This record gives sequence, C-alpha cells and structure tokens, in this order.
Amino acid sequence: MRGRNCLVYDARAMQPRLLAVVTFVYAASCGGIEVWPAGYVGNGSGDGGSNNTDDGGSTSNTGDGGNGNPGGPGLTVLASDQGWPSQIVVDETNVYWTDVVAATVMKCATSGAEQPTVLASQGSPFGIAVDSANVYWTNASSPTTGTVLKCSILGCDNNPTVLATEQNTPFGITVDSNNVYWTTAVTNGEVMMCASAGCGGNPTLVASAQDGPSYIAVDATNIYWTDYNDSLVMTCPIAGCADNPTTIASGQNLPMGIAQSNSSLYWTSFDQGSSQTNVSACATSGCAGNPAVLASVTPSDTLVAVDGANVYWTNRVAGTVMKCAIGGCGGNPTVMASGQRGPLGIAVDAHSVYWTNTTGGTVMKLTPK
Repeated sequence: MRGRNCLVYDARAMQPRLLAVVTFVYAASCGGIEVWPAGYVGNGSGDGGSNNTDDGGSTSNTGDGGNGNPGGPGLTVLASDQGWPSQIVVDETNVYWTDVVAATVMKCATSGAEQPTVLASQGSPFGIAVDSANVYWTNASSPTTGTVLKCSILGCDNNPTVLATEQNTPFGITVDSNNVYWTTAVTNGEVMMCASAGCGGNPTLVASAQDGPSYIAVDATNIYWTDYNDSLVMTCPIAGCADNPTTIASGQNLPMGIAQSNSSLYWTSFDQGSSQTNVSACATSGCAGNPAVLASVTPSDTLVAVDGANVYWTNRVAGTVMKCAIGGCGGNPTVMASGQRGPLGIAVDAHSVYWTNTTGGTVMKLTPK
C-alpha cells in the first residue's frame, strides 16, 4: 500500500486539479468475469434481455461491475481494482486505458484471458489513442509542462517515447495513419499535431486562441474538436488552415466528447433550456449551424463512440451506457447498461462496447453491442 499525490482532471472545468493525497492498493485483475449489474437492460440478443434463452447456462458469476451486485451473462469485467480508469481505446486484440489515480497507462486483452499490463507509469495520463503499432497519450503531471508520449502496443519497458514537451495541460488526443493530434485544455488553448514517428520535439500548431479545446477527432482530411468554454465545435484541414479554423456548430453549451464516422460528427453538450445533456449529430461538411439532437439525457460528463450503425455514450451521473441509431432513434435511446459506477470513457469494435467505471474502478465489456 502506498500514498501519493494524484492530479485528477475536473472534467467540468476542463482543468486538472489536485484533489488529495490518495492512498490506494494496486491489485488489478483481468479475469473476464461475466456480470449483470442491478438494473442492467439486455438488448434481446443473448445479452441478458428478458426474452433470451441463451443465458450462459449455470455459470456462477461473482463480478459486479463495481456496484456490489451478483452478475449474469452479457457483461464482462475486464479489469477491476483500478484507481480511476478514465479514457479508453480498443484495437483488434486489446483494450487500453489511462488511470489518473494509479497514474498508469494500461493494457488488457479484449478476451479477458490475461492479467492487465502496465505499459507506462505517468504523472497524470488522460487522453489516449491507438494505431496498429503504438499507444499514444497525454500527460499533465504539471499543467504547464505536460507531455505527449507513445509506447509500442507490445510494450516499451516502461520507457515511452516523448513526442512533445512543454504542453500546457494536454488533454484529448487522436491519431491517424500519419500523425497524432491533441488539444491543450486551457483558456487560449491550442490544437497541435506531430508525426506519429516523431517531430523532433517540435509539433505543428493547428489552431491557437481556443477557449478550452477538449476532445478531438480526425478523418482523412480534417481535424475536429469541441471548444468547451466557447460552446463551439470546430474543424481545420489536416493540411492547415492558417490558424483560422471553421465553426461547425455554435451555441453548444459545454461540449465534451466527439466522434466521427461516415462523414458525420457526433458530440455531447449541455442544453441550458432543458437542463439535459444533448447527443447531437452534424455532417462534417456542416449543417448550417443546426445539428440534429439524437437524444437528451440526464446532465453529466458524457463521452461518445460511434460505428457504422450507432452512436454510443456514457453518462457518469446516471450510471448508464446508451446507444442510438446514427440516423436517429426518435429521442428514445436504448439503455445498454445501468447501475454502473461513474462510467466515462467508451470505445467500440466490431462486436462489443467497452467503457471505464471511474468510481467503480473497473473496465467493462458488453457483447453483443
């Protein structure tokens, strides 16, 4: 057992803040325990729904997703006893996440058949991205001297490569086949870019004078991000925009998570009129400033992921994981899981949805999605 100072991000203020000296026991497990938390709603496809007959037989499940309840089929605890698992990404075989209390970057097989691996110990890792070769993350152990790093998905002996230093609160991060992109989540913040192979410690400025740029996405031609304090969703070509990005949508109060798929953008924001969190959609080419609201849910820190059929999101306050068809769901999204303890980061692959339970200290998997 050991105590340490842990710099934990305040997701509302988009600023890191020192909460306390946290004493924790690092005793991660990754046993692939199937669970069914209280209130979990199955989707009728062999995952715990009331109409299912493929219910896992007589398997005895003891995992609980962090809520203290016995489980059932469909939902799997990939890792437990984590400090405060935050952002999460997935590739063909593994899931990766940052833990801002344990101050680690973690890896675990999506099958749950192996113990989790510590890829790197960091001061305050937060945003995370992955490509076919490396994991990338932002680290703000000190707000004005933050770093952006990478480590091979096979491991790097806890010796990651530093891509950029002297970053002021690096936050969201994403990657394509050539470059890594990130935000610095402060007033007069920036959007930055560096070749994934390295840029000699001299990243390229994409946009400056952004007021709290937070989460970020990329497609073949453009970079997209949410500007938390200015209530904007912004874009700039990868080739550059002379530090003059384009507004995709304005009036998006406190926008947070953002994801891109099939020429569309999806993000979350707080609707002051209804006091709800909106999940919105807009073409990457723009929507005349009028994004479609796919769903309105309990106000919360809400992050999104998307595939070719659905947009998925977490709700940390309500303790739910939800989805809606990308074309809309009549304002009635599907509850995929409830009774979760602080779900935040979310990722999807061809078969499953994965998320972190921040206060529950677990990393979860639901199949089918």
